[in-house]
Amino acid sequence: MEEQPNFKTATYWLLRGVIAVYDSDYQKAIECCEKALALEPDNAAAYYSIGNVYSAWNKQYEKAIEYFEKAIKLKPDFADAYHSMGFAYQIWNKQYDKAIECYQKMIELEPDENHAYFSIGLIYQDGKKDYQKAVEYYQKSIQLKPDSVTVYKSMGICYALLGRQYEKAMECYQKVIELEPDDAWTYLAMGKTYSDWNEQYEKAIEWYQKAIELEPDYADAYFAMGLVYDKSGDRNQAIEYCKKAAELEDVDAKYWLLDNNIE
Repeated sequence: MEEQPNFKTATYWLLRGVIAVYDSDYQKAIECCEKALALEPDNAAAYYSIGNVYSAWNKQYEKAIEYFEKAIKLKPDFADAYHSMGFAYQIWNKQYDKAIECYQKMIELEPDENHAYFSIGLIYQDGKKDYQKAVEYYQKSIQLKPDSVTVYKSMGICYALLGRQYEKAMECYQKVIELEPDDAWTYLAMGKTYSDWNEQYEKAIEWYQKAIELEPDYADAYFAMGLVYDKSGDRNQAIEYCKKAAELEDVDAKYWLLDNNIE
């Protein structure tokens, strides 16, 4: 009897691994990739895929890094593996310098890819609190991908924190609104910017109202509105909005009500 060909190649098992990830069966995804490696021990994509499962879903970052390193050893120009390894270092024990090295390596390999610039910017923003440096990397990311809403949001936050550069922050938020006019968070950010910048409370209230119109159960917007009314001297409105925020499970609003002896 003629032997039947085996169509279950390494590529087949890698595809099965992808399907398993979509089905949220991460152990099966790893098993499929291991079967691919049994057929092709030098398959860098299989090591990379296992690393991603350990990193993104199992949160085993140290284990993930081991697999990313194996993938890079087999394929030194594996840019995505460097990026994923950078993320793992960034999250695991906050090894920011190692993460930046990985992202910089990705930039060397793919200088037109914006993700690495954005990732470095996040490290400088959230990890190192160097907002000027963060802005520099966000600007590079925007140059490569001018329609990146996430980058504009992050850059706006940095400008607001960086010497209170509120005008530049608002320019970023306005850009987000152009790209995604239904994004309630951005209207909230605009309102907070007006509230903090020269105490323009009426302007802030207008933006908060827009956020609530877009997202009627937006607890943060109700609480922000309450604080602005309190600062502007309208105690009744402040209480009304803070109570609404508390009803929507805003913890800060609940504490505000307690601190002010309001039931």
